[in-house]
Amino acid sequence: MEITDRLRERRLELGRTQEQVASDANMNVTQYNAYERGRSAPSSVTLPRIARALQTTVEALQERVPAVRSNSTLGRGDMIRTLQNQFRAQVAAELNLAVEDVTIRIEIFRGSHDRC
Repeated sequence: MEITDRLRERRLELGRTQEQVASDANMNVTQYNAYERGRSAPSSVTLPRIARALQTTVEALQERVPAVRSNSTLGRGDMIRTLQNQFRAQVAAELNLAVEDVTIRIEIFRGSHDRC
C-alpha cells in the first residue's frame, strides 16, 4: 500500500474531509489533495503535521510500523511494543532526532528514576 492510500484510508477512518485534514495540518487543501492523489509527496517537514492531523504517526503512514487498531489480532505484549515504537517515532519526528536517540534518552531517564 502506498502512502497516498494510507493518507486517504486514515482520513476516511476518522470520518474527516480533505479540507479538515489540510486545515489541521496548516496547509492548502489543494496541496493535501495532491498528496492523496500521488501528484506530490509530502516533505519530511510536512509529513509530521499531516500525521498529527490524522492522529497517527509518520511511521504508520510510511508503513514502517503497523498501525494499531482496536480490532487488531496483535497480542497485548505486541500491541504495547507497537505503541511504544510509534510513540518513540513520533517524539523523534517532533524533536528532529533519530529514533535510536530517543530510545537512549528514555533508557537513561528510566535508569535515573530506578535509583530513586
